[in-house]
Amino acid sequence: MTYDHPMSQPWTDWRTIDSAPRDGSRVMIWDGKPYFARWSDEAEFGDGTNFRPGWQIFDCEGAWYAIATDSATHWAPEPKGPHND
Repeated sequence: MTYDHPMSQPWTDWRTIDSAPRDGSRVMIWDGKPYFARWSDEAEFGDGTNFRPGWQIFDCEGAWYAIATDSATHWAPEPKGPHND
């Protein structure tokens, strides 16, 4: 049995960022590379005092990074896991 890492699979469902949900749901964004992210109206950009709308990046340990981005170009729905058919 082999297991392909989800990030190794080509995604065909990328959409322009202007159509991404802005309701706080987790999606994949493209900002030079893929990230799990969610939109926030008060995302933190850097030093803890600069808050504005943007994408908060989700880390592998289940926390939202304080650093956000507003330069993402595309988004895709979160991929399903191997047992979420």
